[in-house]
Amino acid sequence: MSNRFRHKIISFTGALSFAIALSSCGIDTLSYLSIEPVSYSEDESNIIFQRPSSVDADFNGIYIFYKIYAASASADIDKDIITAKQNATDSVPGSVVESYLISPSGLNYKRLVRGNSIPIPTLHKTILGPGEYASIEFFTSDEPLLNIIDTAYSFAIKRNELISGEYLSFLDLPLTGDDDYKSATSDPDEFYYAQFYAASYGLDGLTEVYSDAVWLGLITLNF
Repeated sequence: MSNRFRHKIISFTGALSFAIALSSCGIDTLSYLSIEPVSYSEDESNIIFQRPSSVDADFNGIYIFYKIYAASASADIDKDIITAKQNATDSVPGSVVESYLISPSGLNYKRLVRGNSIPIPTLHKTILGPGEYASIEFFTSDEPLLNIIDTAYSFAIKRNELISGEYLSFLDLPLTGDDDYKSATSDPDEFYYAQFYAASYGLDGLTEVYSDAVWLGLITLNF
């Protein structure tokens, strides 16, 4: 590869009871969202997902996170690690997102750029409504799009990587040193891979809260 050109579903009742029990013991309560987005389908160029069918009171929308890989095997390894961490018996929903998935000391996944900004969250609940589906669609030579299916909402998406004050495109070749890219010492093919996750997002007072992350898919990038 060469130069740059281009479920673990926990009920809200259970979570509330847990928080009340902790509070009554004088222990700081843990805030999180118990209901995750739903992955509907995926292939090498297209991802379809849905907001949760029911939501917690603090739900504000969905964040989309991504990372680009030189080797699909590296993406698979990181996917397995996320799954294992979230399935651990002592895991609090959303904690792996903050402490590992998007943490600079963890996998350092990036929030997706929508248009020319990083909205909070990527898809607000007023944009992706109940029962609606969203798609992430990649093309051969055009900018990828984030669409709300059967609505007028359609957004160009970009990489969360700034060069000279401009966000890079997914058409720009990833280079070693890019913050959203994981290179590989052994590269078995000429392709790159963009792995996507989504998580419910909300606010408990001034505290940001997440659900567990849901794997959306692995997109093949061909430069």
